[in-house]
Amino acid sequence: MPQPDPTPAPRWTWQWLLLAGAAALVMEVVTRVEDRIAADIPVLSRVAGPADLIWLDSIGARGRPNARYRQWALNERGLRSPSVAIPRPAATPRIAVVGASETFGLYESAGREYPRQLQDSLTQAGCRNIEVVNAALPGMALPSMNPVIDRVVRELQPTHLLLYPSPAFYLNRQSPSATRGSTDGDSTLPWTRALAWRSKERLVSQVKGLLPDAVMTGVRRALLMRRRERFIVRTLPRERLQLLEDDLRTTIGVARSLGVPVTLVGHVNATMAPGFRDAGLLTAWEYQFPGVTGDVLVEFHRAARDVAVRVAGDSAVSYVDLAPAFSGDWSGNFADFVHFTDVGAARVAHHLAGALAPSVCGREPGA
Repeated sequence: MPQPDPTPAPRWTWQWLLLAGAAALVMEVVTRVEDRIAADIPVLSRVAGPADLIWLDSIGARGRPNARYRQWALNERGLRSPSVAIPRPAATPRIAVVGASETFGLYESAGREYPRQLQDSLTQAGCRNIEVVNAALPGMALPSMNPVIDRVVRELQPTHLLLYPSPAFYLNRQSPSATRGSTDGDSTLPWTRALAWRSKERLVSQVKGLLPDAVMTGVRRALLMRRRERFIVRTLPRERLQLLEDDLRTTIGVARSLGVPVTLVGHVNATMAPGFRDAGLLTAWEYQFPGVTGDVLVEFHRAARDVAVRVAGDSAVSYVDLAPAFSGDWSGNFADFVHFTDVGAARVAHHLAGALAPSVCGREPGA
């Protein structure tokens, strides 16, 4: 009688691995072809992700000259703007805008971030030859703005400077500080970046988009409990608020050294909507700042607005509150807790144009 074969049946692991590898390769090729067609990004571009748009030199974090990724395209100076003439033409008013990702533009379509829409709004208001240059960069806290204003923005020869600081940086575990490289080295990325897996980020985004909001909120809450620090700030951290005020005064001082009018823009976010009750959105914000509670996030930003108003008055710079731009209709304006949609950026641009046109263009809007 034949004995059974003790050798287990093969699991064909190598075949599954081969199939998974082929699927990943196809997905990567499709991603690169799509980027080429939709955004004119070379198939072998060395800019393989948003982080590659930024490089570090003796000034600090800067945009990488001529870098492109998805909807983001930087000019020859590493700014998210069309090419800028230096020296500035005498008949061209030029507004330089400095801020973080809210100003740089994160979720908006190409050309729909609020600085670009501000140029359109000012042109419609009667400003001739107006230029709005976006000198913002994701992650740019106040201390990082100072060297950029002093060197990069100064070279632009602006006729007006707009500041949009982000208070949330002061709720990180470490308070904001300027980070700089040691030299003004070559901004060229290594050739190996052209081989980076570009489709990974897109796949993660698509998976998140397919999950119901309730599931994503539950996942974030579970992960938040694991990320929470042993000491959680549950009351307004007044020492961080004071640090924000000190840094804001310093940055305004640097901005005023350019000898042009300075406008401070009051930060706005989705939680400022009357009767805000979106627990899922607040959880997503807490997930980004696990050292503080959601109540502290909301309270800190409200207190930061009061600080900005006081500092602007003390420093003799103009102040624009963005909250009225959303009066009566806060829905659909924010892609997350602080970043704008195309519609939200348009509201911000229109509101800023109404405040800036008289001083920038020398006439009332529409006159």
